[in-house]
Amino acid sequence: MIAKTLPDGPRHRHVIRHIGRTALAMAFAVGMLTTSAHAAPLKQRPSSAQTRTEHPIAADYSARAGSRLTIFGDRFRASLARDSNTEQPEPLGQIGDDYIIGAGDRLVVRLRGSRNETTELTIDRSGRIALDELNPIMAAGLSLGELRDTLQDAVSSQFLDTRAFVTIDGIRQISVTVTGAVPFPGPLQISSLATPLDALKAAGGIDPMGSLRAVILGSEGGNRSVIDLYDLLLGSNPAANRVTLHAGDRIHVPPIGSTIAIAGAVKRPGVFELSPGKTTISLEEAILFSGGPLRPGAHDITLSRLGADGLDQHQQLGGNDKPMLENGDLLIWQTPQAVPQGRITLSGHTGRPGIVTLDHAFSLARLLRQPGVILPDNYSWLGLIARRADPTGQVTYISFAPQAVIEGTRDRRLQDRDEVILFPAELFPLAAPILPKDEIVIAETDTEDTGELPLPLDDLRALIGSLELDIGGTVQQPGRYPVADSLSAEQALALAGGVQPGVDVETIAHSRYQQGAMISRADIPADRLGNVMVSAGDVLHVDGDRQALARAVEITGAVLRPGRYAVQAGDRLSDLITRAGGLTEQAFPEGAIFTRQSEKRLEKQRILQAAQELDQVVATMLTRDDKPDRDLIEMSRKLSEELRTALPLGRITVEADPLTLANNPAQDLLLQDGDTVYFPERTLTVRVSGEVLSPAALQFISGKDVASYLKEAGGFTALADKARTFVVTPDGSARPLKVSAWNYDPITVLPGSTIVAPRDPKPFDAIELTANIGNILSQIAVTAASIAVITDNDD
Repeated sequence: MIAKTLPDGPRHRHVIRHIGRTALAMAFAVGMLTTSAHAAPLKQRPSSAQTRTEHPIAADYSARAGSRLTIFGDRFRASLARDSNTEQPEPLGQIGDDYIIGAGDRLVVRLRGSRNETTELTIDRSGRIALDELNPIMAAGLSLGELRDTLQDAVSSQFLDTRAFVTIDGIRQISVTVTGAVPFPGPLQISSLATPLDALKAAGGIDPMGSLRAVILGSEGGNRSVIDLYDLLLGSNPAANRVTLHAGDRIHVPPIGSTIAIAGAVKRPGVFELSPGKTTISLEEAILFSGGPLRPGAHDITLSRLGADGLDQHQQLGGNDKPMLENGDLLIWQTPQAVPQGRITLSGHTGRPGIVTLDHAFSLARLLRQPGVILPDNYSWLGLIARRADPTGQVTYISFAPQAVIEGTRDRRLQDRDEVILFPAELFPLAAPILPKDEIVIAETDTEDTGELPLPLDDLRALIGSLELDIGGTVQQPGRYPVADSLSAEQALALAGGVQPGVDVETIAHSRYQQGAMISRADIPADRLGNVMVSAGDVLHVDGDRQALARAVEITGAVLRPGRYAVQAGDRLSDLITRAGGLTEQAFPEGAIFTRQSEKRLEKQRILQAAQELDQVVATMLTRDDKPDRDLIEMSRKLSEELRTALPLGRITVEADPLTLANNPAQDLLLQDGDTVYFPERTLTVRVSGEVLSPAALQFISGKDVASYLKEAGGFTALADKARTFVVTPDGSARPLKVSAWNYDPITVLPGSTIVAPRDPKPFDAIELTANIGNILSQIAVTAASIAVITDNDD
């Protein structure tokens, strides 16, 4: 444990404690950031059942409302996703007489009377059942009740005083297709008694950006209906979602539609989706969504509507105002009350910590300009306001730059129970990345209550990523500095201690990034440093090493800030992951796909050499008297064309888990210009590709063998090389199966693996090549599988 006490002042200060690696955490230990004037409120302490990544629509509404809002139905989405891997049990109890019989159903027929026997049978593909001494009966398409009557008629005509009883012993499986905004779109095998909700669960639930109100159910006959899941959530018509699916049905989840939000003193604040096709909703309907006010009586209702400039336009609603609400509208519901004696708390690195009445400090400027509040060694570019929202008490954090407030370029009104937190300059720059095992707490010693508030690591990463200004090169203190406002390049260099002694700099390289991608780069003359503004996400480099700045690598997928990043000599994979904000909670580092330009060129060269040799050998064979078979020539030409157009990947098997890299630096790969790394999200699928009848991503089941996955994909095509079938593990390494007549070496198939059935090279045995066509065909299959993983996750 590392303990740090802030410099002494007239009163006790906060003692910030950090268990872990870096002093950075001390500055951010109090909580999460909202964009406030620039950022959206984030969750302070998300539970394990909640996603760590805030919904972008909810985040936007939260920023406008000043309190945290969630999408209505988020828990329902979470329950669908949580149950998606739970095997659906057979239905309990009696199956109704209206159940439609189909091929694959298992029946038990009992005859009682002059003839007593029990027969178990399955409806065959023709839809018929056959009993001894009775003609076959067409059962498919009949209801259970109709089949019972039909069977009784047949039995009565053949046997005297005999009754027939029919029960269902096993339900058939049907195939339906789920598409749209779901994690695992595609065909599914489910029970014939399944409902649309069962199918959505099997597809992994509904994505955060998917609609809950416009789920489309289509049948093979062309009928279409819309399922509104709000009927289920609000209890207005739960029976509407009890539809039984039929073979061939299609379920499509479109993107979320128009939305409105309600915040404040209501029973169910949140973001609500409008009915499909509707762009407006009445005030009365919106109130029903919210569950009504928390308590009866008069209320103040503010309507915030976005103008053409994208800014909120506020309207106070009177008792007779009943506007129609539009997409993007926000209602803020407040309960009038007597104005209390307002107070705020000043804490952190300050000369005057403690309670301040609101009438003496109604704004940041009034507070920070009071004598003794700002100390000479305060950090000038980051402070936080901890704001407690009424009536829930939910805490959000709003960033500000004390320097900008003191200079008068920024200000913000304070509210009752706000806490303003300041930091010392010695906490920055960021000394080292935060690791998942680090624990960060803050203890207060100068207020009425003393306690510890743990901060989730993902929230720290999000905070750092949103505020990071990278200052490097020949400066006194290079590193990453969090800044809550724009500052001049001259101020930024001063923040890093200025240029190192003896260094004569004429220009400074300024790179600007947006969402992780470089959007501009320019040289700032030394005499104009005070005129050029820089902000979070920018990179200043004083080295003058233009070649280093021109080199770049790319990181995509499940990272907090994907994009292209400048790379310098000595940079490693772990450095790139840190600059990208770290991995998301859903990231699957074991399946990282790392590619290198040099490997890609070599791979392309090998493939082109094989194509050229193939062309030359075929041309030579055509000059002989005993010309080869015409089909072989055509196949060779097609293969040559396929080889010439094949896209090389240049994949390298690497260790990409940040924890492993921290513990084993020797495995931390040095980066080169043009490198790319893609982090897929954790998956519960196994992909089968290559020469199989139905290539697909199949659900992973622990203990399921390779043969079962291949069979589920339809088995091999006639062109498959069964003996060369192999498994590509998530890290990119390949392991042969040695499949032969379904006898194979037992290999554990991990989630995220790909089973590849390459094309059989035997038809080309008559062509004498130095290149191994079989290996090249296998390499093409592996590349295609890796590209498919990237494409599927991006979709």
